[in-house]
Amino acid sequence: MRSTVRSARCARSPSARPSRPPRGARRPDLARITAPTLVVGGSLDIATPLDHARELADGIADATLKACAIGHLAVEQPETVSAALSIHLRAPKGPQC
Repeated sequence: MRSTVRSARCARSPSARPSRPPRGARRPDLARITAPTLVVGGSLDIATPLDHARELADGIADATLKACAIGHLAVEQPETVSAALSIHLRAPKGPQC
């Protein structure tokens, strides 16, 4: 059974995958986000690489990228992620009333 599954995986050709749009065109709705945004990415994350977080931050006008030495789960270093959130939430936002 395993060899059958393995063979099926190997038999897939790269041309069978749908083509991906260019980087900036993947998430055009990001430009609609106007709120100050914190994007946290893990430099050790193999499930969602840091490039994905960079892409999100690049697509949002008022975004800050915080790269942490963590994997996919923020709970690996809760103090680091909490500190980044605290700084982001305390930062002045736009015109003060």
